[in-house]
Amino acid sequence: MKAPRTKSASRIFGTASLLFALLMTSEASAQYVIPSANWNGPENNFPLNWSYDSQTTINSENVGQLQVKWTFPVPSAPQGQFSTAEGAMVTPLIYEGVVYSVTNWHRVYALNLENGNVVWSVDLPLMDNYSRYLQPSVPGPLGVPLGHYHAIFLTTELWREPLIWLVSNTYQVFALKATTGDVLLNFNPFVSDRYTGIAGNYGLYDEDTPNILIDQRNGVLMFSPSVTEGDSAGRGFLEGWDVTSPKPQFLWRTYLIPPQDGSAPNWSLDSVMNMSHAYIFDGQAAVDLKSLPHDQLSQMLVGDWGNFGFNKTHSFAGASAAWGGSWAIDEHAKVAYIGTNVPGPVWNATYRRGPDLWTASVLALNLTTGSLIWGFQTMPHSLGDFDCSWNVMLANQTIGGQTTPVVYKGCKSGYVFALDASTGRMLWYLRPPAVKYQAVTFLNPLNSTQMDKYNWYGYPSTKPIVQNPGDTGALESDLAFDPAKNTVFAATYNDPKRFMYSDVGPPKTPENLTTWEFSWGVQILKIHPAGISNTTVYAIDAADGKIRWNFTIPNSEYRGGLTVSGGVVYVSTLDGTMRMLDESNGRVLSTRSMGGSLLIQPSIGDDANGAKALVLTDMGSTRWGPPFPGFIQALAVPETPQGAVAIGQLLLATQVVALVAIACAVILAVARIRSTRRRY
Repeated sequence: MKAPRTKSASRIFGTASLLFALLMTSEASAQYVIPSANWNGPENNFPLNWSYDSQTTINSENVGQLQVKWTFPVPSAPQGQFSTAEGAMVTPLIYEGVVYSVTNWHRVYALNLENGNVVWSVDLPLMDNYSRYLQPSVPGPLGVPLGHYHAIFLTTELWREPLIWLVSNTYQVFALKATTGDVLLNFNPFVSDRYTGIAGNYGLYDEDTPNILIDQRNGVLMFSPSVTEGDSAGRGFLEGWDVTSPKPQFLWRTYLIPPQDGSAPNWSLDSVMNMSHAYIFDGQAAVDLKSLPHDQLSQMLVGDWGNFGFNKTHSFAGASAAWGGSWAIDEHAKVAYIGTNVPGPVWNATYRRGPDLWTASVLALNLTTGSLIWGFQTMPHSLGDFDCSWNVMLANQTIGGQTTPVVYKGCKSGYVFALDASTGRMLWYLRPPAVKYQAVTFLNPLNSTQMDKYNWYGYPSTKPIVQNPGDTGALESDLAFDPAKNTVFAATYNDPKRFMYSDVGPPKTPENLTTWEFSWGVQILKIHPAGISNTTVYAIDAADGKIRWNFTIPNSEYRGGLTVSGGVVYVSTLDGTMRMLDESNGRVLSTRSMGGSLLIQPSIGDDANGAKALVLTDMGSTRWGPPFPGFIQALAVPETPQGAVAIGQLLLATQVVALVAIACAVILAVARIRSTRRRY
């Protein structure tokens, strides 16, 4: 009897390996990435701030099926508040099935993500005497706090329970118990600082955009006051506070600009000498300040800022740290990465000669001591609204075969930068090709005439001038980053405006005798549109800064941020439209009109039953459209009909069954081979 032929073990294993490879490279392999149920910071992924979620339940295949899960109408602001205080304009947090948000009139809401019901709400107990030390930042009476929140934060490691953190316009730092809303912390780091406590300050602080950052692993809270962008601006600084207990303890204070009386002409030079690395970007390359001859560096930086126009009682130039989304933290290295604001007055540098360090910059500082590690100024001697507000992202890249932490930062000049997180060295920059720069140029920090004599665009003419970017810059939003695709996403825009010159310094003319910010160097109330606005969304290779695709939105500026998740880029525009783009090519997957104004990006998370939802806020504000209270809304894809199986689940189940079948086949085949060899 002829023996049956048997397949060799190598052929069987080869076939099994091929089947395994085909299965594992299918779309379903994405299921093996464990998604998060929470949105844990203003841009998620806190403190890295990528505005990204690895979930795949809501994806490029089904995003067009999103339906309203629930809508929570935000109540109108109480009487006595400004109309600009309507609604909510922060990206909602999501934690363990609960959505957290704060209205611009200072009420914190916790909503059940399953049905939108209120779990709890708390009206923040604001100080009533803040107007004694804070300047209004919009026209109006003293004593009425403007509502203008950019971010709320979540910690889970401090005080052994989840906490919701925020800083109010009155500079009060609150920590609320996430489960009940109980106020566990209410302290004002600024009260003890004001007046004589702030060395070298001869300007004012305003109530617009104070900022905080929380390093929960090391128990440090960093606080920054807000200053106007006019000639009343105070001396910006950062403070560190130990928050390992509900009784904060002061740690350090670091100033961001020199004393405002001109008493420290070497301040900028000393700042650079005390850093490990320092750079100034000139529009095409980064000038390495540490490599310059000492004489040249001294000529550039000694006397930077001049004497601020100091007249024995007041200064007429200043700056602070920036605002917007989150700054980033390397919790292991205990290093924070922040952005800074533009120098004020924004459009007139009469009283601020030099590059004005460290404005419009990205800085790295030690969270334990407050010492500055490196600085990268993105625009020297800025003459427009080109600060580095909004989020700072921190991610890893492979450079020269080594894993290297990289800081990604977009600034309102429209430029996007990638910087080595260890040194601040520029790896690449992107000048967005769709932004049509008009009467706006980068000045040369090595040119003393430009640094000391060029006081506004078009100088010395005082005739009206059209500028683009306009009065809000060209990038007014958070970036996003997908680590799986190694792609950075940014939204830049054109919004040309017509400006009219204004004096700065001690009041001389009616246009800088306002009730709020003195003068910004232009006649603020006479800024008018002077061209067509449009927005361009870019997908950028995070490794080299090259553009992968772009998508243009006509007749609209952009404000807020982008979210990327499930192969979809969510683009929330001011006309109330949510555009959902294919992450791979920028193609429009779906468009949804929300009916209001979308001022911020959405968040994504799970309700208590594990159902995934997209959560967004919709409102109106005076600056970006007619004010109205708006709403918070959750969207979800329809549930799978009873007895049916979702495609993703089916693919995953198929993989598992196939892998088990392959394994069984291999085992049986090997056993048969061995048996055959024994018998024959």
